[in-house]
Formats: sequence, C-alpha cells, structure tokens
Amino acid sequence: MAEYNLALAKDNLNLLESACAPSLFLFFFITVVGYTFHDIAPVYFFMILPELIGFLAIVLILKLRPFQISDVSLSYLTSILFNITWYIYVIGYDIFMPSDFSFTMVCLAFLLLTSLLNTHPKDNIASFLLFFLLYVVTEHLYAPSSPFFTQLCCVFISGAIGISISQRNTRINIRNKLINDMYKTYGKISILVAQIDLLPNKFLTLQCPDYMEEALSAGDVAKETVLHITQYFVSAEYQNDFLHFFDLDTLPERMAKSEQFHFYFLDFRQKWCQLTFVEQSRTNEKASVLIAIVRDVDDEKRRELEYQKQLQNTMLDAQAANNAKTSFLSRMSHDIRIPLNGIIGLLKINEKHWDDEALLKSVPPVKRVVCSAAISLCYRPAPKDAAFDLLLPLKGHLYY
Repeated sequence: MAEYNLALAKDNLNLLESACAPSLFLFFFITVVGYTFHDIAPVYFFMILPELIGFLAIVLILKLRPFQISDVSLSYLTSILFNITWYIYVIGYDIFMPSDFSFTMVCLAFLLLTSLLNTHPKDNIASFLLFFLLYVVTEHLYAPSSPFFTQLCCVFISGAIGISISQRNTRINIRNKLINDMYKTYGKISILVAQIDLLPNKFLTLQCPDYMEEALSAGDVAKETVLHITQYFVSAEYQNDFLHFFDLDTLPERMAKSEQFHFYFLDFRQKWCQLTFVEQSRTNEKASVLIAIVRDVDDEKRRELEYQKQLQNTMLDAQAANNAKTSFLSRMSHDIRIPLNGIIGLLKINEKHWDDEALLKSVPPVKRVVCSAAISLCYRPAPKDAAFDLLLPLKGHLYY
C-alpha cells in the first residue's frame, strides 16, 4: 500500500503546484470585486500579501526541495500550507467584509479544500476539524452574529460533503492505479492487452510491442482494428479462424456460456500465441466490455505438441504389439490344433483297436506325428515371433 500512498502524494504535489497561481488570481479578483461593490478601503488589498507569501513558499518548496523528506511527508507539509493560506484569506474576508457573499465563500472554501486532495480519511478529518475550530473561534471573537449556529452548521456540512467527495475520489484513484498496475504487470508476460467496448465498437490498446503499432494504427474502431491485427500479425493459415474467433457480433452470445475462453494460433513469426477473452462488465445480462489478451506461448505449445506426438507414437506401438499378439495367437491356435487332432485320433485308434495288430501296423506311430508337427512349426514361412524362436533349439533333437 505504501507505493499507492507515494503515487497519491505525487498527484497531490502536482495539483498543489498548479493550483497556487489560480488561487492567488482568484483572491485578487474577489478583493477587486469587494473594493468595487462594497466600498472597502484600499488597505484591504494588503490581505493578499500573506496569501502571496504562502503560495510562493509552496512553489519554492516544491521546486527546490530544501528538506530531505519523502514525497508523502512533503505532500502533507505543502497541503497544510495551502490550506492555511486559503483559510487565512477566506476567514479574514468574512471578518472584515461580512456579507452573504463572504459566508458563501467560506462554505465553498471548506467544500473545495476538503475535496481537492487525495488523502486518507483520518488526515482529511483531522485537518478539517482543526480549521473548523479556528473558524469558530475567530468568528466568535471578531464577527459574532445572531445566526451564528446556522452558519456553523452550513460550514460543517460543506466540509463533511467535501470529505466524502475526497474519499470517493481517493478510492477511485487507488482502484485505477491498481488496475493500471495489474495491466502493466500482466503486460510484461503478454504481447497485447486491449479493452474492447462492444456497444460503441471501441478498441483501447493498453499494452503492445513496437512491431504491433502498425497493426493498431487504424484508430479506436474495434472491427477495423481487428482486421489490421489479423492482416499484420496473424499467420496466413490461421487468419480465417482468427477472424471467426474474434467476431465481435457473436462474442456476447459466446461469452454468455463462459467468462473467458481461448484460441491458439501462429503469428507472422511462426510462433504460437494464445488469444484470451475475459469479461469485464455486462449490460442487459450480456458481455459489453471485454479484455483481449494475446500471450506468447510458443515454448509451452511446442512442448505440448511434442508430448502429444510421443503419446500418439506410444499408442500406435502398443496397438501394433497388441495386433501382433492377436495374430500370433490366431496362427498358433490353427497350427497346433491340426496336429493335435491327428494325435488324438491315433490315440483313440490305439485305445479302441489295441488287439488289431494289422491296423496298428498300418498307422504311423504317435511319436513320429508329434515330431513332424514340431518340425513344420519351426520351418513354416511366417514372421519370426518370440514363440517360434522358442522352438528353433529343438530342430536338432527331432527325428522320425
């Protein structure tokens, strides 16, 4: 929060430096008007002398910086001097030239001075109460009047209104500074940050690199700016998809389903970028103001694509291995089933006709059938699989 206090203090210092000359001119003008229409003595022109000294002191302090203090402390010091200078003239004018105009000027002074600067509530209230007390004392001592209480109430209300205005402006300024800092911070990792107001069709660039300035030279018309960005920044193969995604006429309907969504594309440098739309505000339950963010995600996208390629290759390898396994089991099932049927048939013949010697002599021995089946498996013209390799060492031990 200290950095925002420093930023507000710098704003106050710039405001005070620029407000001294107009204030002195205003005091001189009011005095001339009083001299002309209220017949005041020329000696009252010396009322401007303290104000001249006060404003000169403020300007010299701001220009020369004679004190080795921070901008926040310098803002407090010059603000107090500025308020004192104003109150001396206003209260003095009300004392020496009492009129409805002088009282009105007092009320306006309390309203203006409390609402002029960006300060914290406690500082603003403390300074207001101090000068309000001084006004009560001086009015009571030098210009007592019958509607004194009414005047005090009016002055107090003017100061309270000024404090409320000041605090509202301070909150708005801090919020704007926070938003600007957020955009600047996000702009460090982004190529383009822009605000798109859909209703008036406006495009406000918040952050962009030098090489995109030509693309953004079309002005603040959103649709024309999008066309220039597409032409100068987006790769030709992605331009149609980019325009379709950046269609401002359909954006409110698409944003109704989600507060943000993304689109990946290649830019003119052949680098991957990510376009993101984020909803900022709504009108009639539809997105009306959006933030468009373009980020350079080339490294992340290429790693993702490489990972997807590796994953796809792994899947293809697994699928090929599974197909080989299925093919092997299918072939082995066919090649083993045929000799097994022969072996089983021979065993059944031996079992049923064990006493028929002539039939048994005409049938080949079971051992020979088994060996022939094993040799046929070893020498068949089929792709070499692990299961076939297991049978190759048996070739030298198989015989008829």
